Amino acid sequence: MDRELNPNQLEVLRWAVSAHSEPPPPGNWKASAVALKNRGLVTISRKGGQYRVTPTEAGRYFCEHGTLPPAPAKAPAPKLSKATSRLAQTSEPVQEPA
Repeated sequence: MDRELNPNQLEVLRWAVSAHSEPPPPGNWKASAVALKNRGLVTISRKGGQYRVTPTEAGRYFCEHGTLPPAPAKAPAPKLSKATSRLAQTSEPVQEPA
């Protein structure tokens, strides 16, 4: 994903974060809103003919910090039992001792 926003996209994001305290930015703000949606920075709904652009947590973070939030750390792989580990290492069936 492209981490940089063009000036129009940044203006639309700031407008969305400000809870629409002013009219939408001039120009083709809907195209910028769609680009922001594709980056996961806003959601868009259209009810009753009215567009609503709502920032996501990532959008609020981007507006405040100028970058996307850090990716969550991956959880460590679960430990396998000895039998499962042996099974993963060989294609032959493993028989458990009786």
